[in-house]
Amino acid sequence: MKVLMISSDSGVHENTPAAKRIEEYRRLVDELHVVVIAGRFNIGAFLRAYRDGKKILRERGASDFLITAQDPSERWIVGWLLGRQFGAPLEVQVHTDIMSPHFVRESIKNRLRLVIARFILPRAACVRVVSRRIEQSLATVFPQFSGTITVLPVFVDTQRLRMVHRVEERGIFRFLAVSRLTREKNIELLLHAFAEVVKTHPETNLVIVGDGPCRKRLEALALKLGLMRGKAVFAGWQKDTARNFQYASCYVLTSNYEGCGMTAVEALAIGVPVIMTDVGIAGDIVRNEETGLVVPVRDMTALVSAMRRMIEDSNLGRVLSQNGKKTVENFPSKKEYLEAYKQMWLACGRQKN
Repeated sequence: MKVLMISSDSGVHENTPAAKRIEEYRRLVDELHVVVIAGRFNIGAFLRAYRDGKKILRERGASDFLITAQDPSERWIVGWLLGRQFGAPLEVQVHTDIMSPHFVRESIKNRLRLVIARFILPRAACVRVVSRRIEQSLATVFPQFSGTITVLPVFVDTQRLRMVHRVEERGIFRFLAVSRLTREKNIELLLHAFAEVVKTHPETNLVIVGDGPCRKRLEALALKLGLMRGKAVFAGWQKDTARNFQYASCYVLTSNYEGCGMTAVEALAIGVPVIMTDVGIAGDIVRNEETGLVVPVRDMTALVSAMRRMIEDSNLGRVLSQNGKKTVENFPSKKEYLEAYKQMWLACGRQKN
């Protein structure tokens, strides 16, 4: 079997984690070729990707090729055009909850992406999603997909993370967020909520790990809210975040929408109690009052209440920690995950586009 992958990550050709993942995928098939589309809505990049993909399919023989493309959905256009020209099945990978109303409201680009998705998805040979939430939302809009969508979450090395020893510091309650600092992650909501929590619980602090285009604006907001004197710390991007989870009392995810929310899974594996908005794996893996606390999207009152509960009720934290660790005990190993990936590709390759 041969695979042509349409990627938006220029790091796949460098010494990066993305490149290492590609090498793992390459060992699953006879051939794996990667075409990169760099830059969003860059017409030149799309044309080059189409040209490069066409060259590969012509030279290597398209008869046993599978084309796979991950969102954002504009990348799918190149895969669909190539699949249509060469008769190769197209696998669409959806890592974002594109049917979320919060996704559509965020920008004109996202509204255009939804239009593209509505056109491409019914024309794909198969669809892979990273959470049951996305599966259910797509099946609602596209009933023909019901029961046929492959749910394969992003891999998290829970076996390694379960070995991380948590450190509890007396007199300090530390909230942690690990996130790209972009609009949809809504770190602004977290800062406003934390400012309210500090008024009644001054012994708390907040560590935000990650970087992104919103960092300066968020740092300015933290300063305005009086949180920058050691209360809210922007730790920047870090290659290994395990140490941050190790010292965390509670993990908080405040996204407006998520495909999966793998950082919440990382927290569960280490035994850190989780508060998250009702996105991604909420309701499936992070179940309210059982393996975490789930609050409505953009609801600051509910978020403040949940954060205060975590501080005030140590027994709640222990129960959620224990239940959370049990929930991820049977998550697949890397070997099992890659085998599932291979079987997914093999099944899709037998479909007709």
